[in-house]
Amino acid sequence: MTAGIESWQGPPRHVMALERHGRAMSLDAARRAADFIFATPSPALSIELCARSLEAAWPAAWFLVQYIQLRAEWSKREVRMFLRAAEPIEPARLEFLGARKVILRADLALRGAPEPGVRPPFPAARALAEVRRDSAAPAAWMDWLLAMGFSAVLLAPEAGLLEAVKGRKLFLDFYSRALDQLELIGRDKLVEEGQEAFLKRQPWHLPGLDVLGELAYGPEGDVYTSEFALGLGDSPFKLGRADELKYPDLSHNETVRACLAASHAENQPRCFQCRYKAYCAVSPSRHWALQSAIWGQTPSSPLCALNMALLDLISPRDRV
Repeated sequence: MTAGIESWQGPPRHVMALERHGRAMSLDAARRAADFIFATPSPALSIELCARSLEAAWPAAWFLVQYIQLRAEWSKREVRMFLRAAEPIEPARLEFLGARKVILRADLALRGAPEPGVRPPFPAARALAEVRRDSAAPAAWMDWLLAMGFSAVLLAPEAGLLEAVKGRKLFLDFYSRALDQLELIGRDKLVEEGQEAFLKRQPWHLPGLDVLGELAYGPEGDVYTSEFALGLGDSPFKLGRADELKYPDLSHNETVRACLAASHAENQPRCFQCRYKAYCAVSPSRHWALQSAIWGQTPSSPLCALNMALLDLISPRDRV
């Protein structure tokens, strides 16, 4: 499935880590990464700037918001820009971002049940909500998200939760009851992004799908196959430096070609026969982290088991 990569327009999503492990992205690294993104031929780009806290990352964020807008105007491209953070953002910075139509995404941890008076770190339209081992009251959390002004949420398991059967069951129970509540609320008011990607048969829009779904950029300007791969550090999924790597070179990169091949169900004998193949895709870097193989051992893969269980939960509601 690597045929035609030479004419590939690039992934729908680019994730820029402005700060990681105490290291902030320099302005030079920010410019180099942005230039690489705009070297892709796609007429539309989705760029997400990420930092747990904007305190150290603000110079890079301030620069990128304006530089990306200028590059979009020069190239006459449609660009959607997001900023994701977990800690409060100063009012002046919120005003700056709002004036430039940056979509805010709050990084939330759903600890226990929502308590009276608890508010998100800043006003945002979207949320990345981490389901933890101690997460409770999924219906109440969905109501809280709606009350706090969110229109979209992506429910994601905390690191390590999926590795054991008990952890997967915990996440699936939470997810199922959250979907029940979202049905009562209505998708026109609050949507779960993973469910939408499955239902639209757009698995490449699922978060973390290496190369096909996204590319990621570290604070030093290094390019990775996905945001998850960025977290793996100097792994096979690090493609090179943005100022040295040329977009046409991706078609010859062995890691890129392997990730594209491994992401397609038609190339996996067991996946090829699976009734979920039109809806499903699993990140090769996640398979590699769990099973030391980018193809994944699908009969025993916790990621495949999770996706099949999620689709079983979704399909009765929507007649997939």
